[in-house]
Amino acid sequence: GNSNQTGIVPNTKLNRNSFRLSSESQFGKFKLSGSAAYVNTKDTKAQNGSNLSGIMLGLTRMPPSFNILGGPGANGYDTRDGQSWTYFSAYDNPLWSAYNNPLTGDVNRITGNITGTLSLTSWLDLTARLGADSYNDQRKQVFAVGAQDPPAPVGEIWENTKNRLEVNTDLFAAFKPQLEGRFGVTFTLGTNLNSRRDDDIFSRGRNLAVPGFYNLSNASDLYNSKTTFERRLAGIFGDLGVSFDNQLYLNLTGRNDWASTFGEDARKKGFFYPSANLSWVFSEMLDNHEVFSFGKVRLSYAKAGIEPAPYRTATYYVAPFITDGFTDGLGFPFGGQNGFGLSSTLGNADLEPELNTTYEAGFNVKFFR
Repeated sequence: GNSNQTGIVPNTKLNRNSFRLSSESQFGKFKLSGSAAYVNTKDTKAQNGSNLSGIMLGLTRMPPSFNILGGPGANGYDTRDGQSWTYFSAYDNPLWSAYNNPLTGDVNRITGNITGTLSLTSWLDLTARLGADSYNDQRKQVFAVGAQDPPAPVGEIWENTKNRLEVNTDLFAAFKPQLEGRFGVTFTLGTNLNSRRDDDIFSRGRNLAVPGFYNLSNASDLYNSKTTFERRLAGIFGDLGVSFDNQLYLNLTGRNDWASTFGEDARKKGFFYPSANLSWVFSEMLDNHEVFSFGKVRLSYAKAGIEPAPYRTATYYVAPFITDGFTDGLGFPFGGQNGFGLSSTLGNADLEPELNTTYEAGFNVKFFR
């Protein structure tokens, strides 16, 4: 598939191309299926938010009588030397900023899965599934020489690369016994393993020697950082469904997880969260369905467990960074010296999983169906 969109702000756009492939084969009692997808998304965005190059901030700081296309430059929004034509020198002309301070992105994402199911009997299936989700997100922000947002109008480049790989593995057995009479039963028992890795590489260059050449080699003041997060989750789960006479349904589920984000105590801090759902399709007891087509009442109870974010059980050393919300701040390396200090976020070895409990009651009806 292909999609091309143009934004309402000049010089903003989004282009997306996607490709998907799937296949399925049967080998006696064994069925093998798989799918893969690739999506590429490229976009160009304008400055926003509370910064001196933001298009909305520049507009609100200009009186309605000011013509933002009244400059003496070739484009109207600029001066003769190509700088921003603006009412207040502290804020960029919104059109000049849209064309000279763009944020571009290029995202490549690949997803895929393969599933194998073995039907041992008419009432027992064994299934193994492996899935992966990987993306590479490359972002580039430039501020032209003369732009107001950097601490000094000397030009700036940001390059930010984000990589993620998530792998998910499931192995489960599905029981579907054929019962005589009006009862029906299904039961699923399985295990799951999920792992994620995130890498974030950031580079910034200031003081551009050659205007319009947006390469980090053109900057004399460089800063870079890299962060990596890894997390693994293992769980076992079960799902029991019971029905009676095609009108009364009971579903019970339970799952127990162990997360690596609990640190050294990960194996001791498994957390269990169940759910129960009861519903009655009372319209099945009615003889005439022409007017009152469907009616159901339902009650449910569920718990959801959430593990803490990675690296929250201890306090780590980080490169200190200080900012006031209005400037780009100060951090190490500084003046040619590097340094590390204890993070301002204190770790807690006694973290417990977050458990959310919900209750729900519902009533569904349909007429003249």
